[in-house]
Amino acid sequence: MRGLKQFLRSIQGDVLLPCAFVRDPRFSQKFQVAKGLPPGYDNFQLQYSDVGYRNVEHPEEESVLLYFLPLGASRLVNISKDDLARSQKVRIITVDKPGNGGTSALPADDLLPVYCDAIAALLRHLRISAVSIASHCNGTIFALHFLLHHTEFLSSVPGESNVFFGTPWIQVRSGTPCRVQLFSRAPDWFCRLKFELERKQNLKRASSSETMTTGMKINHAYFDEQVAALIFKRDHEEEGFGGMYQEICLSLLKRPFCREKGWGDWGNVDGLVPLLAQKLRHDKKTLQVYTFLAERDDFIGGPHGKAADWFDECWLRRNVSDVITYTSNIVQGSSHRTVWANRFDAIYKMLEVTSRVRKLRTQKLTGVTSENQLALESVLGMSACTDDIQQSSERFWGTPL
Repeated sequence: MRGLKQFLRSIQGDVLLPCAFVRDPRFSQKFQVAKGLPPGYDNFQLQYSDVGYRNVEHPEEESVLLYFLPLGASRLVNISKDDLARSQKVRIITVDKPGNGGTSALPADDLLPVYCDAIAALLRHLRISAVSIASHCNGTIFALHFLLHHTEFLSSVPGESNVFFGTPWIQVRSGTPCRVQLFSRAPDWFCRLKFELERKQNLKRASSSETMTTGMKINHAYFDEQVAALIFKRDHEEEGFGGMYQEICLSLLKRPFCREKGWGDWGNVDGLVPLLAQKLRHDKKTLQVYTFLAERDDFIGGPHGKAADWFDECWLRRNVSDVITYTSNIVQGSSHRTVWANRFDAIYKMLEVTSRVRKLRTQKLTGVTSENQLALESVLGMSACTDDIQQSSERFWGTPL
């Protein structure tokens, strides 16, 4: 509870000022990559937030979650989950994307490889040897590239390596039209216009943010929504998103920002999964993949659309089932933007599964038995097949202050 207590100590009179919490030094740390990147990127800088549980003396008590941001979000997006993560002994590392916040800019053709290699250098600097991975929206592209090229950060203990995709960015050339497909067919001037409209909309949201007042029942869901206004204000008025346009073009597979056949050296998800399975077999590792789809999501065509079905099929291939376990879930009541919000179940399920990994590790298990697999499924409230996550509108998670 230290984070929220620190937040409450910023109360002055009848006004609750979250500025002190948002500006906690833990959430704006910088790291310069001295080596390991291609020529020309000496002293490349990353800015990141370190949220949740820390145990310097016994780091084995930590379960580390590496989070890849969606378009237009900063490292501050997870700070409202500070106490939730701490309660589960989960440490969340979130890094600003190139050109955004305090992270150095990159040309579009180097966005994926250089950024992911820099994050790997950051993890080594922090002496983090194993992580679970999470992403939101187009952060999925970066998460997949990191996953394929840095399997050394996946645990070699069966059952400990997890990946969580929240409303993943799905780029399919055929199927039911959705925003991703329509945007990918748009001319370059449209991408620039969209970038400018997104910037103005975010600035408007930031300038209209309301001050929090005391006397209201505060819990994790309310805390999440109110701090978000302050984050928008700081992101767009003080730090900026100079790298967003190139990121949009990369995500939409716009030339010359990416290869004709897709992203990086793997193309698309259907090309990545077999390559990843091959590397996992070589490294003698296994991976659990969890997808959380929003109930309402016109961005990718909805949870029952062809795009979502195609994404599921990529991971459910029989020739990868020996090293990859896949589960898809629908987060009831959520939208594309809110799937990881504190008022929905997905964030709690993810933190609980990540925390269960630590418990399995401390028990020094040598493999995942059927009993342990059932325990993990019990945490998720689902079986190995697709199931809906039920959310109660009357229930607030976390301990109210």
